[in-house]
Amino acid sequence: ELTGPYWRLFMREMRRTAPVSLDFCITVGRRAHLSEDEWRRLAFLAAERYLRLDEVDGLEEVVVTEHEAALARLTADEFPAFLASDHCTELIHRLRQVPAPPAHA
Repeated sequence: ELTGPYWRLFMREMRRTAPVSLDFCITVGRRAHLSEDEWRRLAFLAAERYLRLDEVDGLEEVVVTEHEAALARLTADEFPAFLASDHCTELIHRLRQVPAPPAHA
């Protein structure tokens, strides 16, 4: 929740063309925790929202392929630049102010 605004500001300032790639990766990354039916629904919604696709043969495979490409872009280009940015520094300072969750007994 806290990371999103800093990430979007960074992406906007860097004039990146795919500011939703992180949101897309997070959304599709939930696949491992879903049933087959839930995954199909999520794949359709992700394709519609992030890829602007609504009916494609093999939609789930297209989403997985695009997810892998987006992850590659994030790790090669976007994350390193974000980590070196003032936005990341501001985020770190803000996170230091968030109280730690209670320890589980």
